[in-house]
Amino acid sequence: MANTGPFWTDNIAVQAPYGLLKGGCLRATFDLQSAFGAVLKIGVGRYATGALNAGLDVLIRRVLNDGGAAHQYPATVAPFATDLSYGNQLINNAANYAAGASSIGFDSQAGTAFAHGDFLCFWGQTSIPAASGPLSFASGVNMELLRCSSGAATPLIPDSPTKYAHNDNEFFTLANAWEVRLDGGSVYELIFDAGGVTTSSAVFAVMADMQRFDKLIKVA
Repeated sequence: MANTGPFWTDNIAVQAPYGLLKGGCLRATFDLQSAFGAVLKIGVGRYATGALNAGLDVLIRRVLNDGGAAHQYPATVAPFATDLSYGNQLINNAANYAAGASSIGFDSQAGTAFAHGDFLCFWGQTSIPAASGPLSFASGVNMELLRCSSGAATPLIPDSPTKYAHNDNEFFTLANAWEVRLDGGSVYELIFDAGGVTTSSAVFAVMADMQRFDKLIKVA
């Protein structure tokens, strides 16, 4: 018998794009009971009109008894916290940008200037949400995360072209992104916690996707 594989299920949405205001907390669960493991990809965009007093906490927990245990433990697989710096920019192109753009003009707004190696979040909309909830998108526009090759001043040059179209006056901001490898055999919960953030203008764009390692395929 020879292995051909491994076999992965790709592009699984664990947390769809969501706008989380200061003081809020968001929880998503995902099931790896029948999988060998997974790679969880997490993205957080951060917006404010003034300095953040605290970052967003991101935690991953392996849940006992698939959530039916008599006790709950706050232990985390991998805790993260977003940075306190922020940078807010608006896309500048009245004709908009099609998917595949690799140079993006922008109007400077506020916060830290972008630098080589920064992660950036394109929010997919032209207004920052005033309440926590799913991020809604115009046709062909979506939230995505890019890494900055250069762009302290316009234009922004990402190190890989955009996957989605982006419109004039759409917000993009500084962001954080992580990749976490997880063991299979359990249910997990993913927590985005803005409970320590009191900056009145603070809003976070959060999302998570997963590549799940399902099985090895064997052939005779």
